[in-house]
Amino acid sequence: TGSARAEPMEMPDLTPDKAEELLRAHLAKRGFGDIEVTRLETAFETSKTPITDPFIRIVRECSAEVVAPARASVLPMGFGSGPVGFFAKHAPTCLAWSHADAAGTNLHAPNESWPVESISNEMAFTALVAHRLGSS
Repeated sequence: TGSARAEPMEMPDLTPDKAEELLRAHLAKRGFGDIEVTRLETAFETSKTPITDPFIRIVRECSAEVVAPARASVLPMGFGSGPVGFFAKHAPTCLAWSHADAAGTNLHAPNESWPVESISNEMAFTALVAHRLGSS
């Protein structure tokens, strides 16, 4: 007997229910229909904001300012591992992070951590985005 855990990163308009349905069909088609699939109750819908949305531009500019000269990334799509999808129906959303801040964090590992010194960048970034949104 064995077990496996999969965390599919959903695509826009792919709900947790549809993802489970597609996984079951995929397994059955390949002769593995007897595999028990159990969905965790923490599945959320994804979020996506068009790359042309002014919010994405603001986040990109603020990210670059806060972490310069390090590189920053902005992802206009949020994964289905958090409740961002609930908010995306009412306002633009995105994920932004600095590659400088991610160093040494062991992101998504059992020993995940976040260095205290990187929190100041996150606070500055959040404040700058809020200020720019209030000014626009």
